[in-house]
Amino acid sequence: MQNKKIMILGSIIKNNLDFAAVIVIFVILISLFTSTVAQSTKNEIETFPPPTTEKLEKMMKDAMTKMKEQIITHHKQISTMKVQLKQNKSIILHFDQALNLQFNSTIIIDGNEELAEFVQSHGWTGDGSVENPYVMENLQVNVSKASKLFSHIVALIIRNVDAHFIIRNSIFFSIYDGIIFENVKNGVLENNTIKFLRIGINVTNSRENILLNNNIHSLNETLTATLLFPNGMYFQNSNDNQIIGNDVHQFFLMRSSNNMIANNTANSMFYGFKFILSHGNMVMNNRAIN
Repeated sequence: MQNKKIMILGSIIKNNLDFAAVIVIFVILISLFTSTVAQSTKNEIETFPPPTTEKLEKMMKDAMTKMKEQIITHHKQISTMKVQLKQNKSIILHFDQALNLQFNSTIIIDGNEELAEFVQSHGWTGDGSVENPYVMENLQVNVSKASKLFSHIVALIIRNVDAHFIIRNSIFFSIYDGIIFENVKNGVLENNTIKFLRIGINVTNSRENILLNNNIHSLNETLTATLLFPNGMYFQNSNDNQIIGNDVHQFFLMRSSNNMIANNTANSMFYGFKFILSHGNMVMNNRAIN
């Protein structure tokens, strides 16, 4: 097509046509230029590598594989403990005595030694290893009527712990924060109910913890709304945690990266999920309900 246009242009020039021919020449030149630019642009588009989702899909696949492996390991640990309990009647009796433990003041655990002492003093099992984590369950901690302020009206505080532990099937009531993790690694919170006014679970400077199937909501939604810092789950400077299947007032991540946040429900009159200065988090299959 371009060669044909050039031949026409040469013919017009050769015959020295009038002003109308000049107009025709100008139109042909514009047509040639437009065609050349379009072809050049097309070539550039064709040679530029198209964006793909392979890298993102690989990241999601790797993260899901890691999550599944950890959950499988966790359930294997639980199965092993059940077998051990059935084989040892004295352990069963000791374990049954620890059911439905009630606390009316804050539980504070600072360090692996205090965690071991707390577990042993209440007849729970485990040694804090990945194969045999400490398991604490059927707790009821109620500090909703406490008159003191701040940390004294938090239901549970765990600090400076990297031993493996599980807290499950428990209830926490607080007129401030429900549970606080500070510098904690390898902890699991599973199937707990937490009622709070400020923050349900407050995680700071912590990593590689699992928060699974917890129910976390305000004692009073209207009152919580008047507070400066209301959140169901709050993470600050905390990375590589797994937050899965929780029903929560709302989520807030501050300077927290590479966390897995999946299959959660945020049920709040305000925002559902909020991220500030947080990068590389895997967020999928969550929903927010107003």
